[in-house]
Amino acid sequence: MKTLNGNKTHKDLLATCDEALRQYKAGDRTPEIGGVVFDGAAFAGRCQQNVREAVEATAYGRERMWGEASCCATATHQRLKGHSWPSRSLGGAYPGDVVYLGPGGGRCDICRQDPGHVGILHHQADGGWYLWQNTVYNGLGLCLIRLRPEQQARIVGIYRLFPLGASGPAVYHGERPVNWHGSYLKPDDVLFEDGEHFVNLRAAAAAEGSIVKVDPVSGKVFVGPKEWWD
Repeated sequence: MKTLNGNKTHKDLLATCDEALRQYKAGDRTPEIGGVVFDGAAFAGRCQQNVREAVEATAYGRERMWGEASCCATATHQRLKGHSWPSRSLGGAYPGDVVYLGPGGGRCDICRQDPGHVGILHHQADGGWYLWQNTVYNGLGLCLIRLRPEQQARIVGIYRLFPLGASGPAVYHGERPVNWHGSYLKPDDVLFEDGEHFVNLRAAAAAEGSIVKVDPVSGKVFVGPKEWWD
């Protein structure tokens, strides 16, 4: 997966989302972060615009250089999947991943396609998936609400635009499925936690007679039998 600005991580993107929403709830209809103004926050349905602003505020500031961003969620999703393979499973998702949803009705004024929908995943203390989004649902505009079942059914792509970060191994509460043929976990990330017992990717691979290889260019982690690498 191609990621943006290696100096920024998922946590930075989530912090941008949280700050934009904080300003919005405090009454600022046009939040501003890093020189990027969220001037569509008060207009319900500006999902792609708000996600673009969050990504650009995090990665570039006022320079605003996210080249894949387009007029609507559908058009941006088409550009993203042109250079990377998206996940469509929340089972492999992580807070800060950008989620694209398929057709929901309507038409983009620019590309004339059904605009779809897009938001940024959050995982709250109640264990549910939430979506930072701008939505026409109940006229909410910019908000953070639980990802609804009908939205989950429309997921067409989940993208990781920023690396997860390097502040120690990530710990995932509860067992997580692993894509052995291109996981974006790091080799020492923790796969599951059971009290004080942790199993990381290297240990899980060794337990089944496999080894871990990291692509130095893409950063992808590949796991496979030892004979693959001989």
